[in-house]
Amino acid sequence: MAKKKTITSELEPMQIGDRKEFPAVLCTGIRSMASMLGFKWNRVYRTETDREKRVVVVTRVE
Repeated sequence: MAKKKTITSELEPMQIGDRKEFPAVLCTGIRSMASMLGFKWNRVYRTETDREKRVVVVTRVE
């Protein structure tokens, strides 16, 4: 059985400069988790929305 992907498991291995896209329906959760996990792990994530593609893009910047 395949392991379920979580927001945490997607953000944790990111290196500086990496970008990940998430569906627009997760917008609020992604922004919140990026902020909270960035604080917890002493990292900085930037989030932006792409309205045309209907995704939220998370970039690790520090």
